[in-house]
Amino acid sequence: MTRVLARDVLRSAAVVFNVPLEELVGRRRDFATSRPRNLTCRAIRTLCPHVSYPEIGRMLGDRDHTTIVKNVARTEELLETVPALAEAYERLLGRACSPEAVQLDEDIAEATARLAALTERRAALLTPTRPTQEPDHDCPADC
Repeated sequence: MTRVLARDVLRSAAVVFNVPLEELVGRRRDFATSRPRNLTCRAIRTLCPHVSYPEIGRMLGDRDHTTIVKNVARTEELLETVPALAEAYERLLGRACSPEAVQLDEDIAEATARLAALTERRAALLTPTRPTQEPDHDCPADC
């Protein structure tokens, strides 16, 4: 089996939970962001045993490792008692473990960036420019 990378779990979580990656790794503490972040902590610990609690904390908004330990423990309890949460967690694990899905996400991100660059280039080409006015007569450059 291919080694799962924590960044792939983060990207998968952003897609599965429909939360922008910037918010998932940011400082926001609202329920819509913190619950997916907690599930992501647990998924990283499960799928990436080589990643330490302090490393996960740094990835997720520079949080203290004790916060990550607490989140993982609390999430484990919730997964046993809240079926909808367990279902969402399983979706995350399935997507994070799918190299094809991760590769497609990367391809889409690259294509989106390329499209933005091409659109910007096209806009620059279509923007009218004022012609430079040349003098009517021959004169030295300083006139």
